[in-house]
Amino acid sequence: MSTSYYLLTAGCNFFPSFPGHDLRGCIADAHRMSATIKAVFGDPVRYRILENPTRGEFVAALTIARDMALAGLVKQVYVAVSTHGTRIGSGSPGNDCTALVFSDAAPSGAGLLPDWQLKEVLDSFPFGSLVEFFADTCHSGTITRDIELGVTSYPRALPRSIPASVFAPQPPQRIRVGRGLTTLSRGATTGQGCNVVAWGGCRDEEKSMELPDGSGGAFTTAFCEVFAENPNQPRLAMLPLITARIADMGFPQQHPTLSEQ
Repeated sequence: MSTSYYLLTAGCNFFPSFPGHDLRGCIADAHRMSATIKAVFGDPVRYRILENPTRGEFVAALTIARDMALAGLVKQVYVAVSTHGTRIGSGSPGNDCTALVFSDAAPSGAGLLPDWQLKEVLDSFPFGSLVEFFADTCHSGTITRDIELGVTSYPRALPRSIPASVFAPQPPQRIRVGRGLTTLSRGATTGQGCNVVAWGGCRDEEKSMELPDGSGGAFTTAFCEVFAENPNQPRLAMLPLITARIADMGFPQQHPTLSEQ
């Protein structure tokens, strides 16, 4: 059992600046993921459960985890976020990115955490540490910026996505041009760079769905069930089991993603 780890889970159900876009199961996800990981690995060195956090509150908690890793207090960090996802752009074709949406999100673009800014924080963890990151949001496939190909709708279930059209075009410095994001991570021998295992609740062209009863997200629920049943199986072996479990819940067109960076 691992005890030298930091655990951060966050869920946003409420978005005051966007009436009609509130969610129901994200906070439940944060508590369930926290309980599942602690049941498997034992008590962490430190854990946080953030309910309806602002962008700043989430980044501050993640930065504390990074600082603890730099100080040698933790070797592993587990981070789970359940919220809306979106796309933001500067108005130039092909120049956009995906983003996590926090409770202080506003049409101006405040409260959004672009994928490349998240990746910069993850890449600043020290060499030799491990970060496992879970995003139960739309637009979360591998936490990249692949172009959305379509929209899938499900009756009585809520997708975790806010349309990009509600956000104003962002200044160029908030957008990282291009698909690829350079990382100094797996295989690095000098400098910063940790091993990052990233889970996405769905492919970028799909929707990450909540269960109709509002008890949680389909991905988080499936992951926790599969992980609790056999926590020692390789993550890659878990992926098809989680996908099948989500299909059994009534969402056969939602395919979670797994990447190692």
